Amino acid sequence: MKNRHTGKTIFGSKLPSLSIKRFLYLVDCKIKQNLRPFFIWLAGFVFILIAGYYQILIPRVVQDVVNKSVTSNFDNIKINRIISLFLVISITSLLGSLFVGITSEKIVLNVRNNYFKNISRQKVYNLPYSFSELANRLTNDAEVIGKMFNSTLTNFFKEFFVLIGSLIILINVNKKVFLLLVISFLLLTIFISVLGSIISVYSEHFKQASSDYLKNILNMFDNWESMKVFHLENFFQKREKIFSKKMYIWSIKGLIVSVLSGPLQAIFFSVIIIIMIYIVGMQLNSGEINSGSLAALILILMNLTQSLFGTFNNFLDLKNDIGQLRGLKSIYIQLSKPDTANQKNRLEGHSNKNIILNNVSFFYNKKKILENVTYVFNKNKFTIFGPNGEGKSTLMMIILGIKNPSTGKIIIPSNYNMSYIPQHPKFLIGSVRENIAIGRNIDDDKIIKLLKEINIWESLKERGGLDLHLDSNCPLSGGELQKLIIIRGIIGEYDILICDEITSNLDRKSKKIVYKMIDRLSINKKIIEIDHDRNINEKVSMASKLYLKNGVLEEHE
Repeated sequence: MKNRHTGKTIFGSKLPSLSIKRFLYLVDCKIKQNLRPFFIWLAGFVFILIAGYYQILIPRVVQDVVNKSVTSNFDNIKINRIISLFLVISITSLLGSLFVGITSEKIVLNVRNNYFKNISRQKVYNLPYSFSELANRLTNDAEVIGKMFNSTLTNFFKEFFVLIGSLIILINVNKKVFLLLVISFLLLTIFISVLGSIISVYSEHFKQASSDYLKNILNMFDNWESMKVFHLENFFQKREKIFSKKMYIWSIKGLIVSVLSGPLQAIFFSVIIIIMIYIVGMQLNSGEINSGSLAALILILMNLTQSLFGTFNNFLDLKNDIGQLRGLKSIYIQLSKPDTANQKNRLEGHSNKNIILNNVSFFYNKKKILENVTYVFNKNKFTIFGPNGEGKSTLMMIILGIKNPSTGKIIIPSNYNMSYIPQHPKFLIGSVRENIAIGRNIDDDKIIKLLKEINIWESLKERGGLDLHLDSNCPLSGGELQKLIIIRGIIGEYDILICDEITSNLDRKSKKIVYKMIDRLSINKKIIEIDHDRNINEKVSMASKLYLKNGVLEEHE
């Protein structure tokens, strides 16, 4: 993906490297425009490294304090030096964690906002991902990026810094133990690399299996009625088990690798400790080291053990997180493709007020839906009817710009605004007011007037009026929800209104009210309705009738 401001690649063909520069591209953090968050995070990172530096110095300070205490017969114990050192470590760690944590949360916020903006900007939805997967990536993977910045990345570099620094200090304190640890470190590095690669791959597969499970579960819930009507409970349960088992298999594989790594680490470190005890014992016996050196060595080994485990675990976490983000990488690449970001063959503006279809065809999975549809919508009201599954809704989606035609052109008047009333009511989680206005500045009185006209205001008023909250537990019926959808579609400023079987959930009396409203609107606006009922004379007396069958659109008398 290209950064819109810098033109630089956010994701290459390989996984993003661990450089800060790459991570800043990853979260779409434009350095030139957002210097303050970048410098706050960098300051926090520096404070964390400073805390690590003073942690490295602790053994040398303790060595000096112990030696001076022994030589002075413990009359001069400068414990204040050690206390001061721990105080500095605490303060710098606190400041570092605070700065890094604040900016990490800001990064998560930016990732989610930018990611959603990129998805919502798609004029034609051609992404090979379901909405459930996009939502899953939007919530979980953004949190993974925040975790990487807040803890994994900073802790990895800090622990690695302490590890290298402690090894340097160890050279001056005990060269034999240093040599032993260097050899051990090289062997452990090989082990970590192999284990990290396995965990990264397993994490990627588990994430994909989780996404497939979520996608298919939502799909089966969408077919709940079919499951009950045709008694397909066992069939759907078997499908759920298939996708659930894939998650289980990859989870078990990851668990086995994780469980085996523990005993292997224990065996490895046990051997190192036994050899080290033997070396130190021989040195004490020969007088090669004194009490201060022994105290320093113990603290160095504590630092090394802590930093070694910290480096190891944070490296594995980092590999795990990067593996999880591979799916997000592929989505970003798809979002950057020109054919998903731009509409084809439509909105070629012209001065007259007609909508023109010019040899429009549409194919889905090589199946013909529309074939060379050519028509000029030169009047104010049209009704397109025909059997179900013949492409009426697809044609409306193409006119609205939600789908691209496979071939041909859609020519829309310049600066025309569109409105749309779908067949099935779908609402945002929010109040009735928010769902009807949907971001437009519409006066409450205007909304209430239309709600009264369509005979739903009295029912709404008893339940909270315009403030009634709509969600999955919505108290309204399907017909009532459809009326709200109709009001949302006809209110506001627009030139073209597309209606997709908008009265299918309404009773006969309500249908007549809606027909009159649409007829009134067609005096000044262009209305295109679709319906599958051939017996439509009473509702389309003012409309030009078009018949769509086998992908062909014809005028109907």
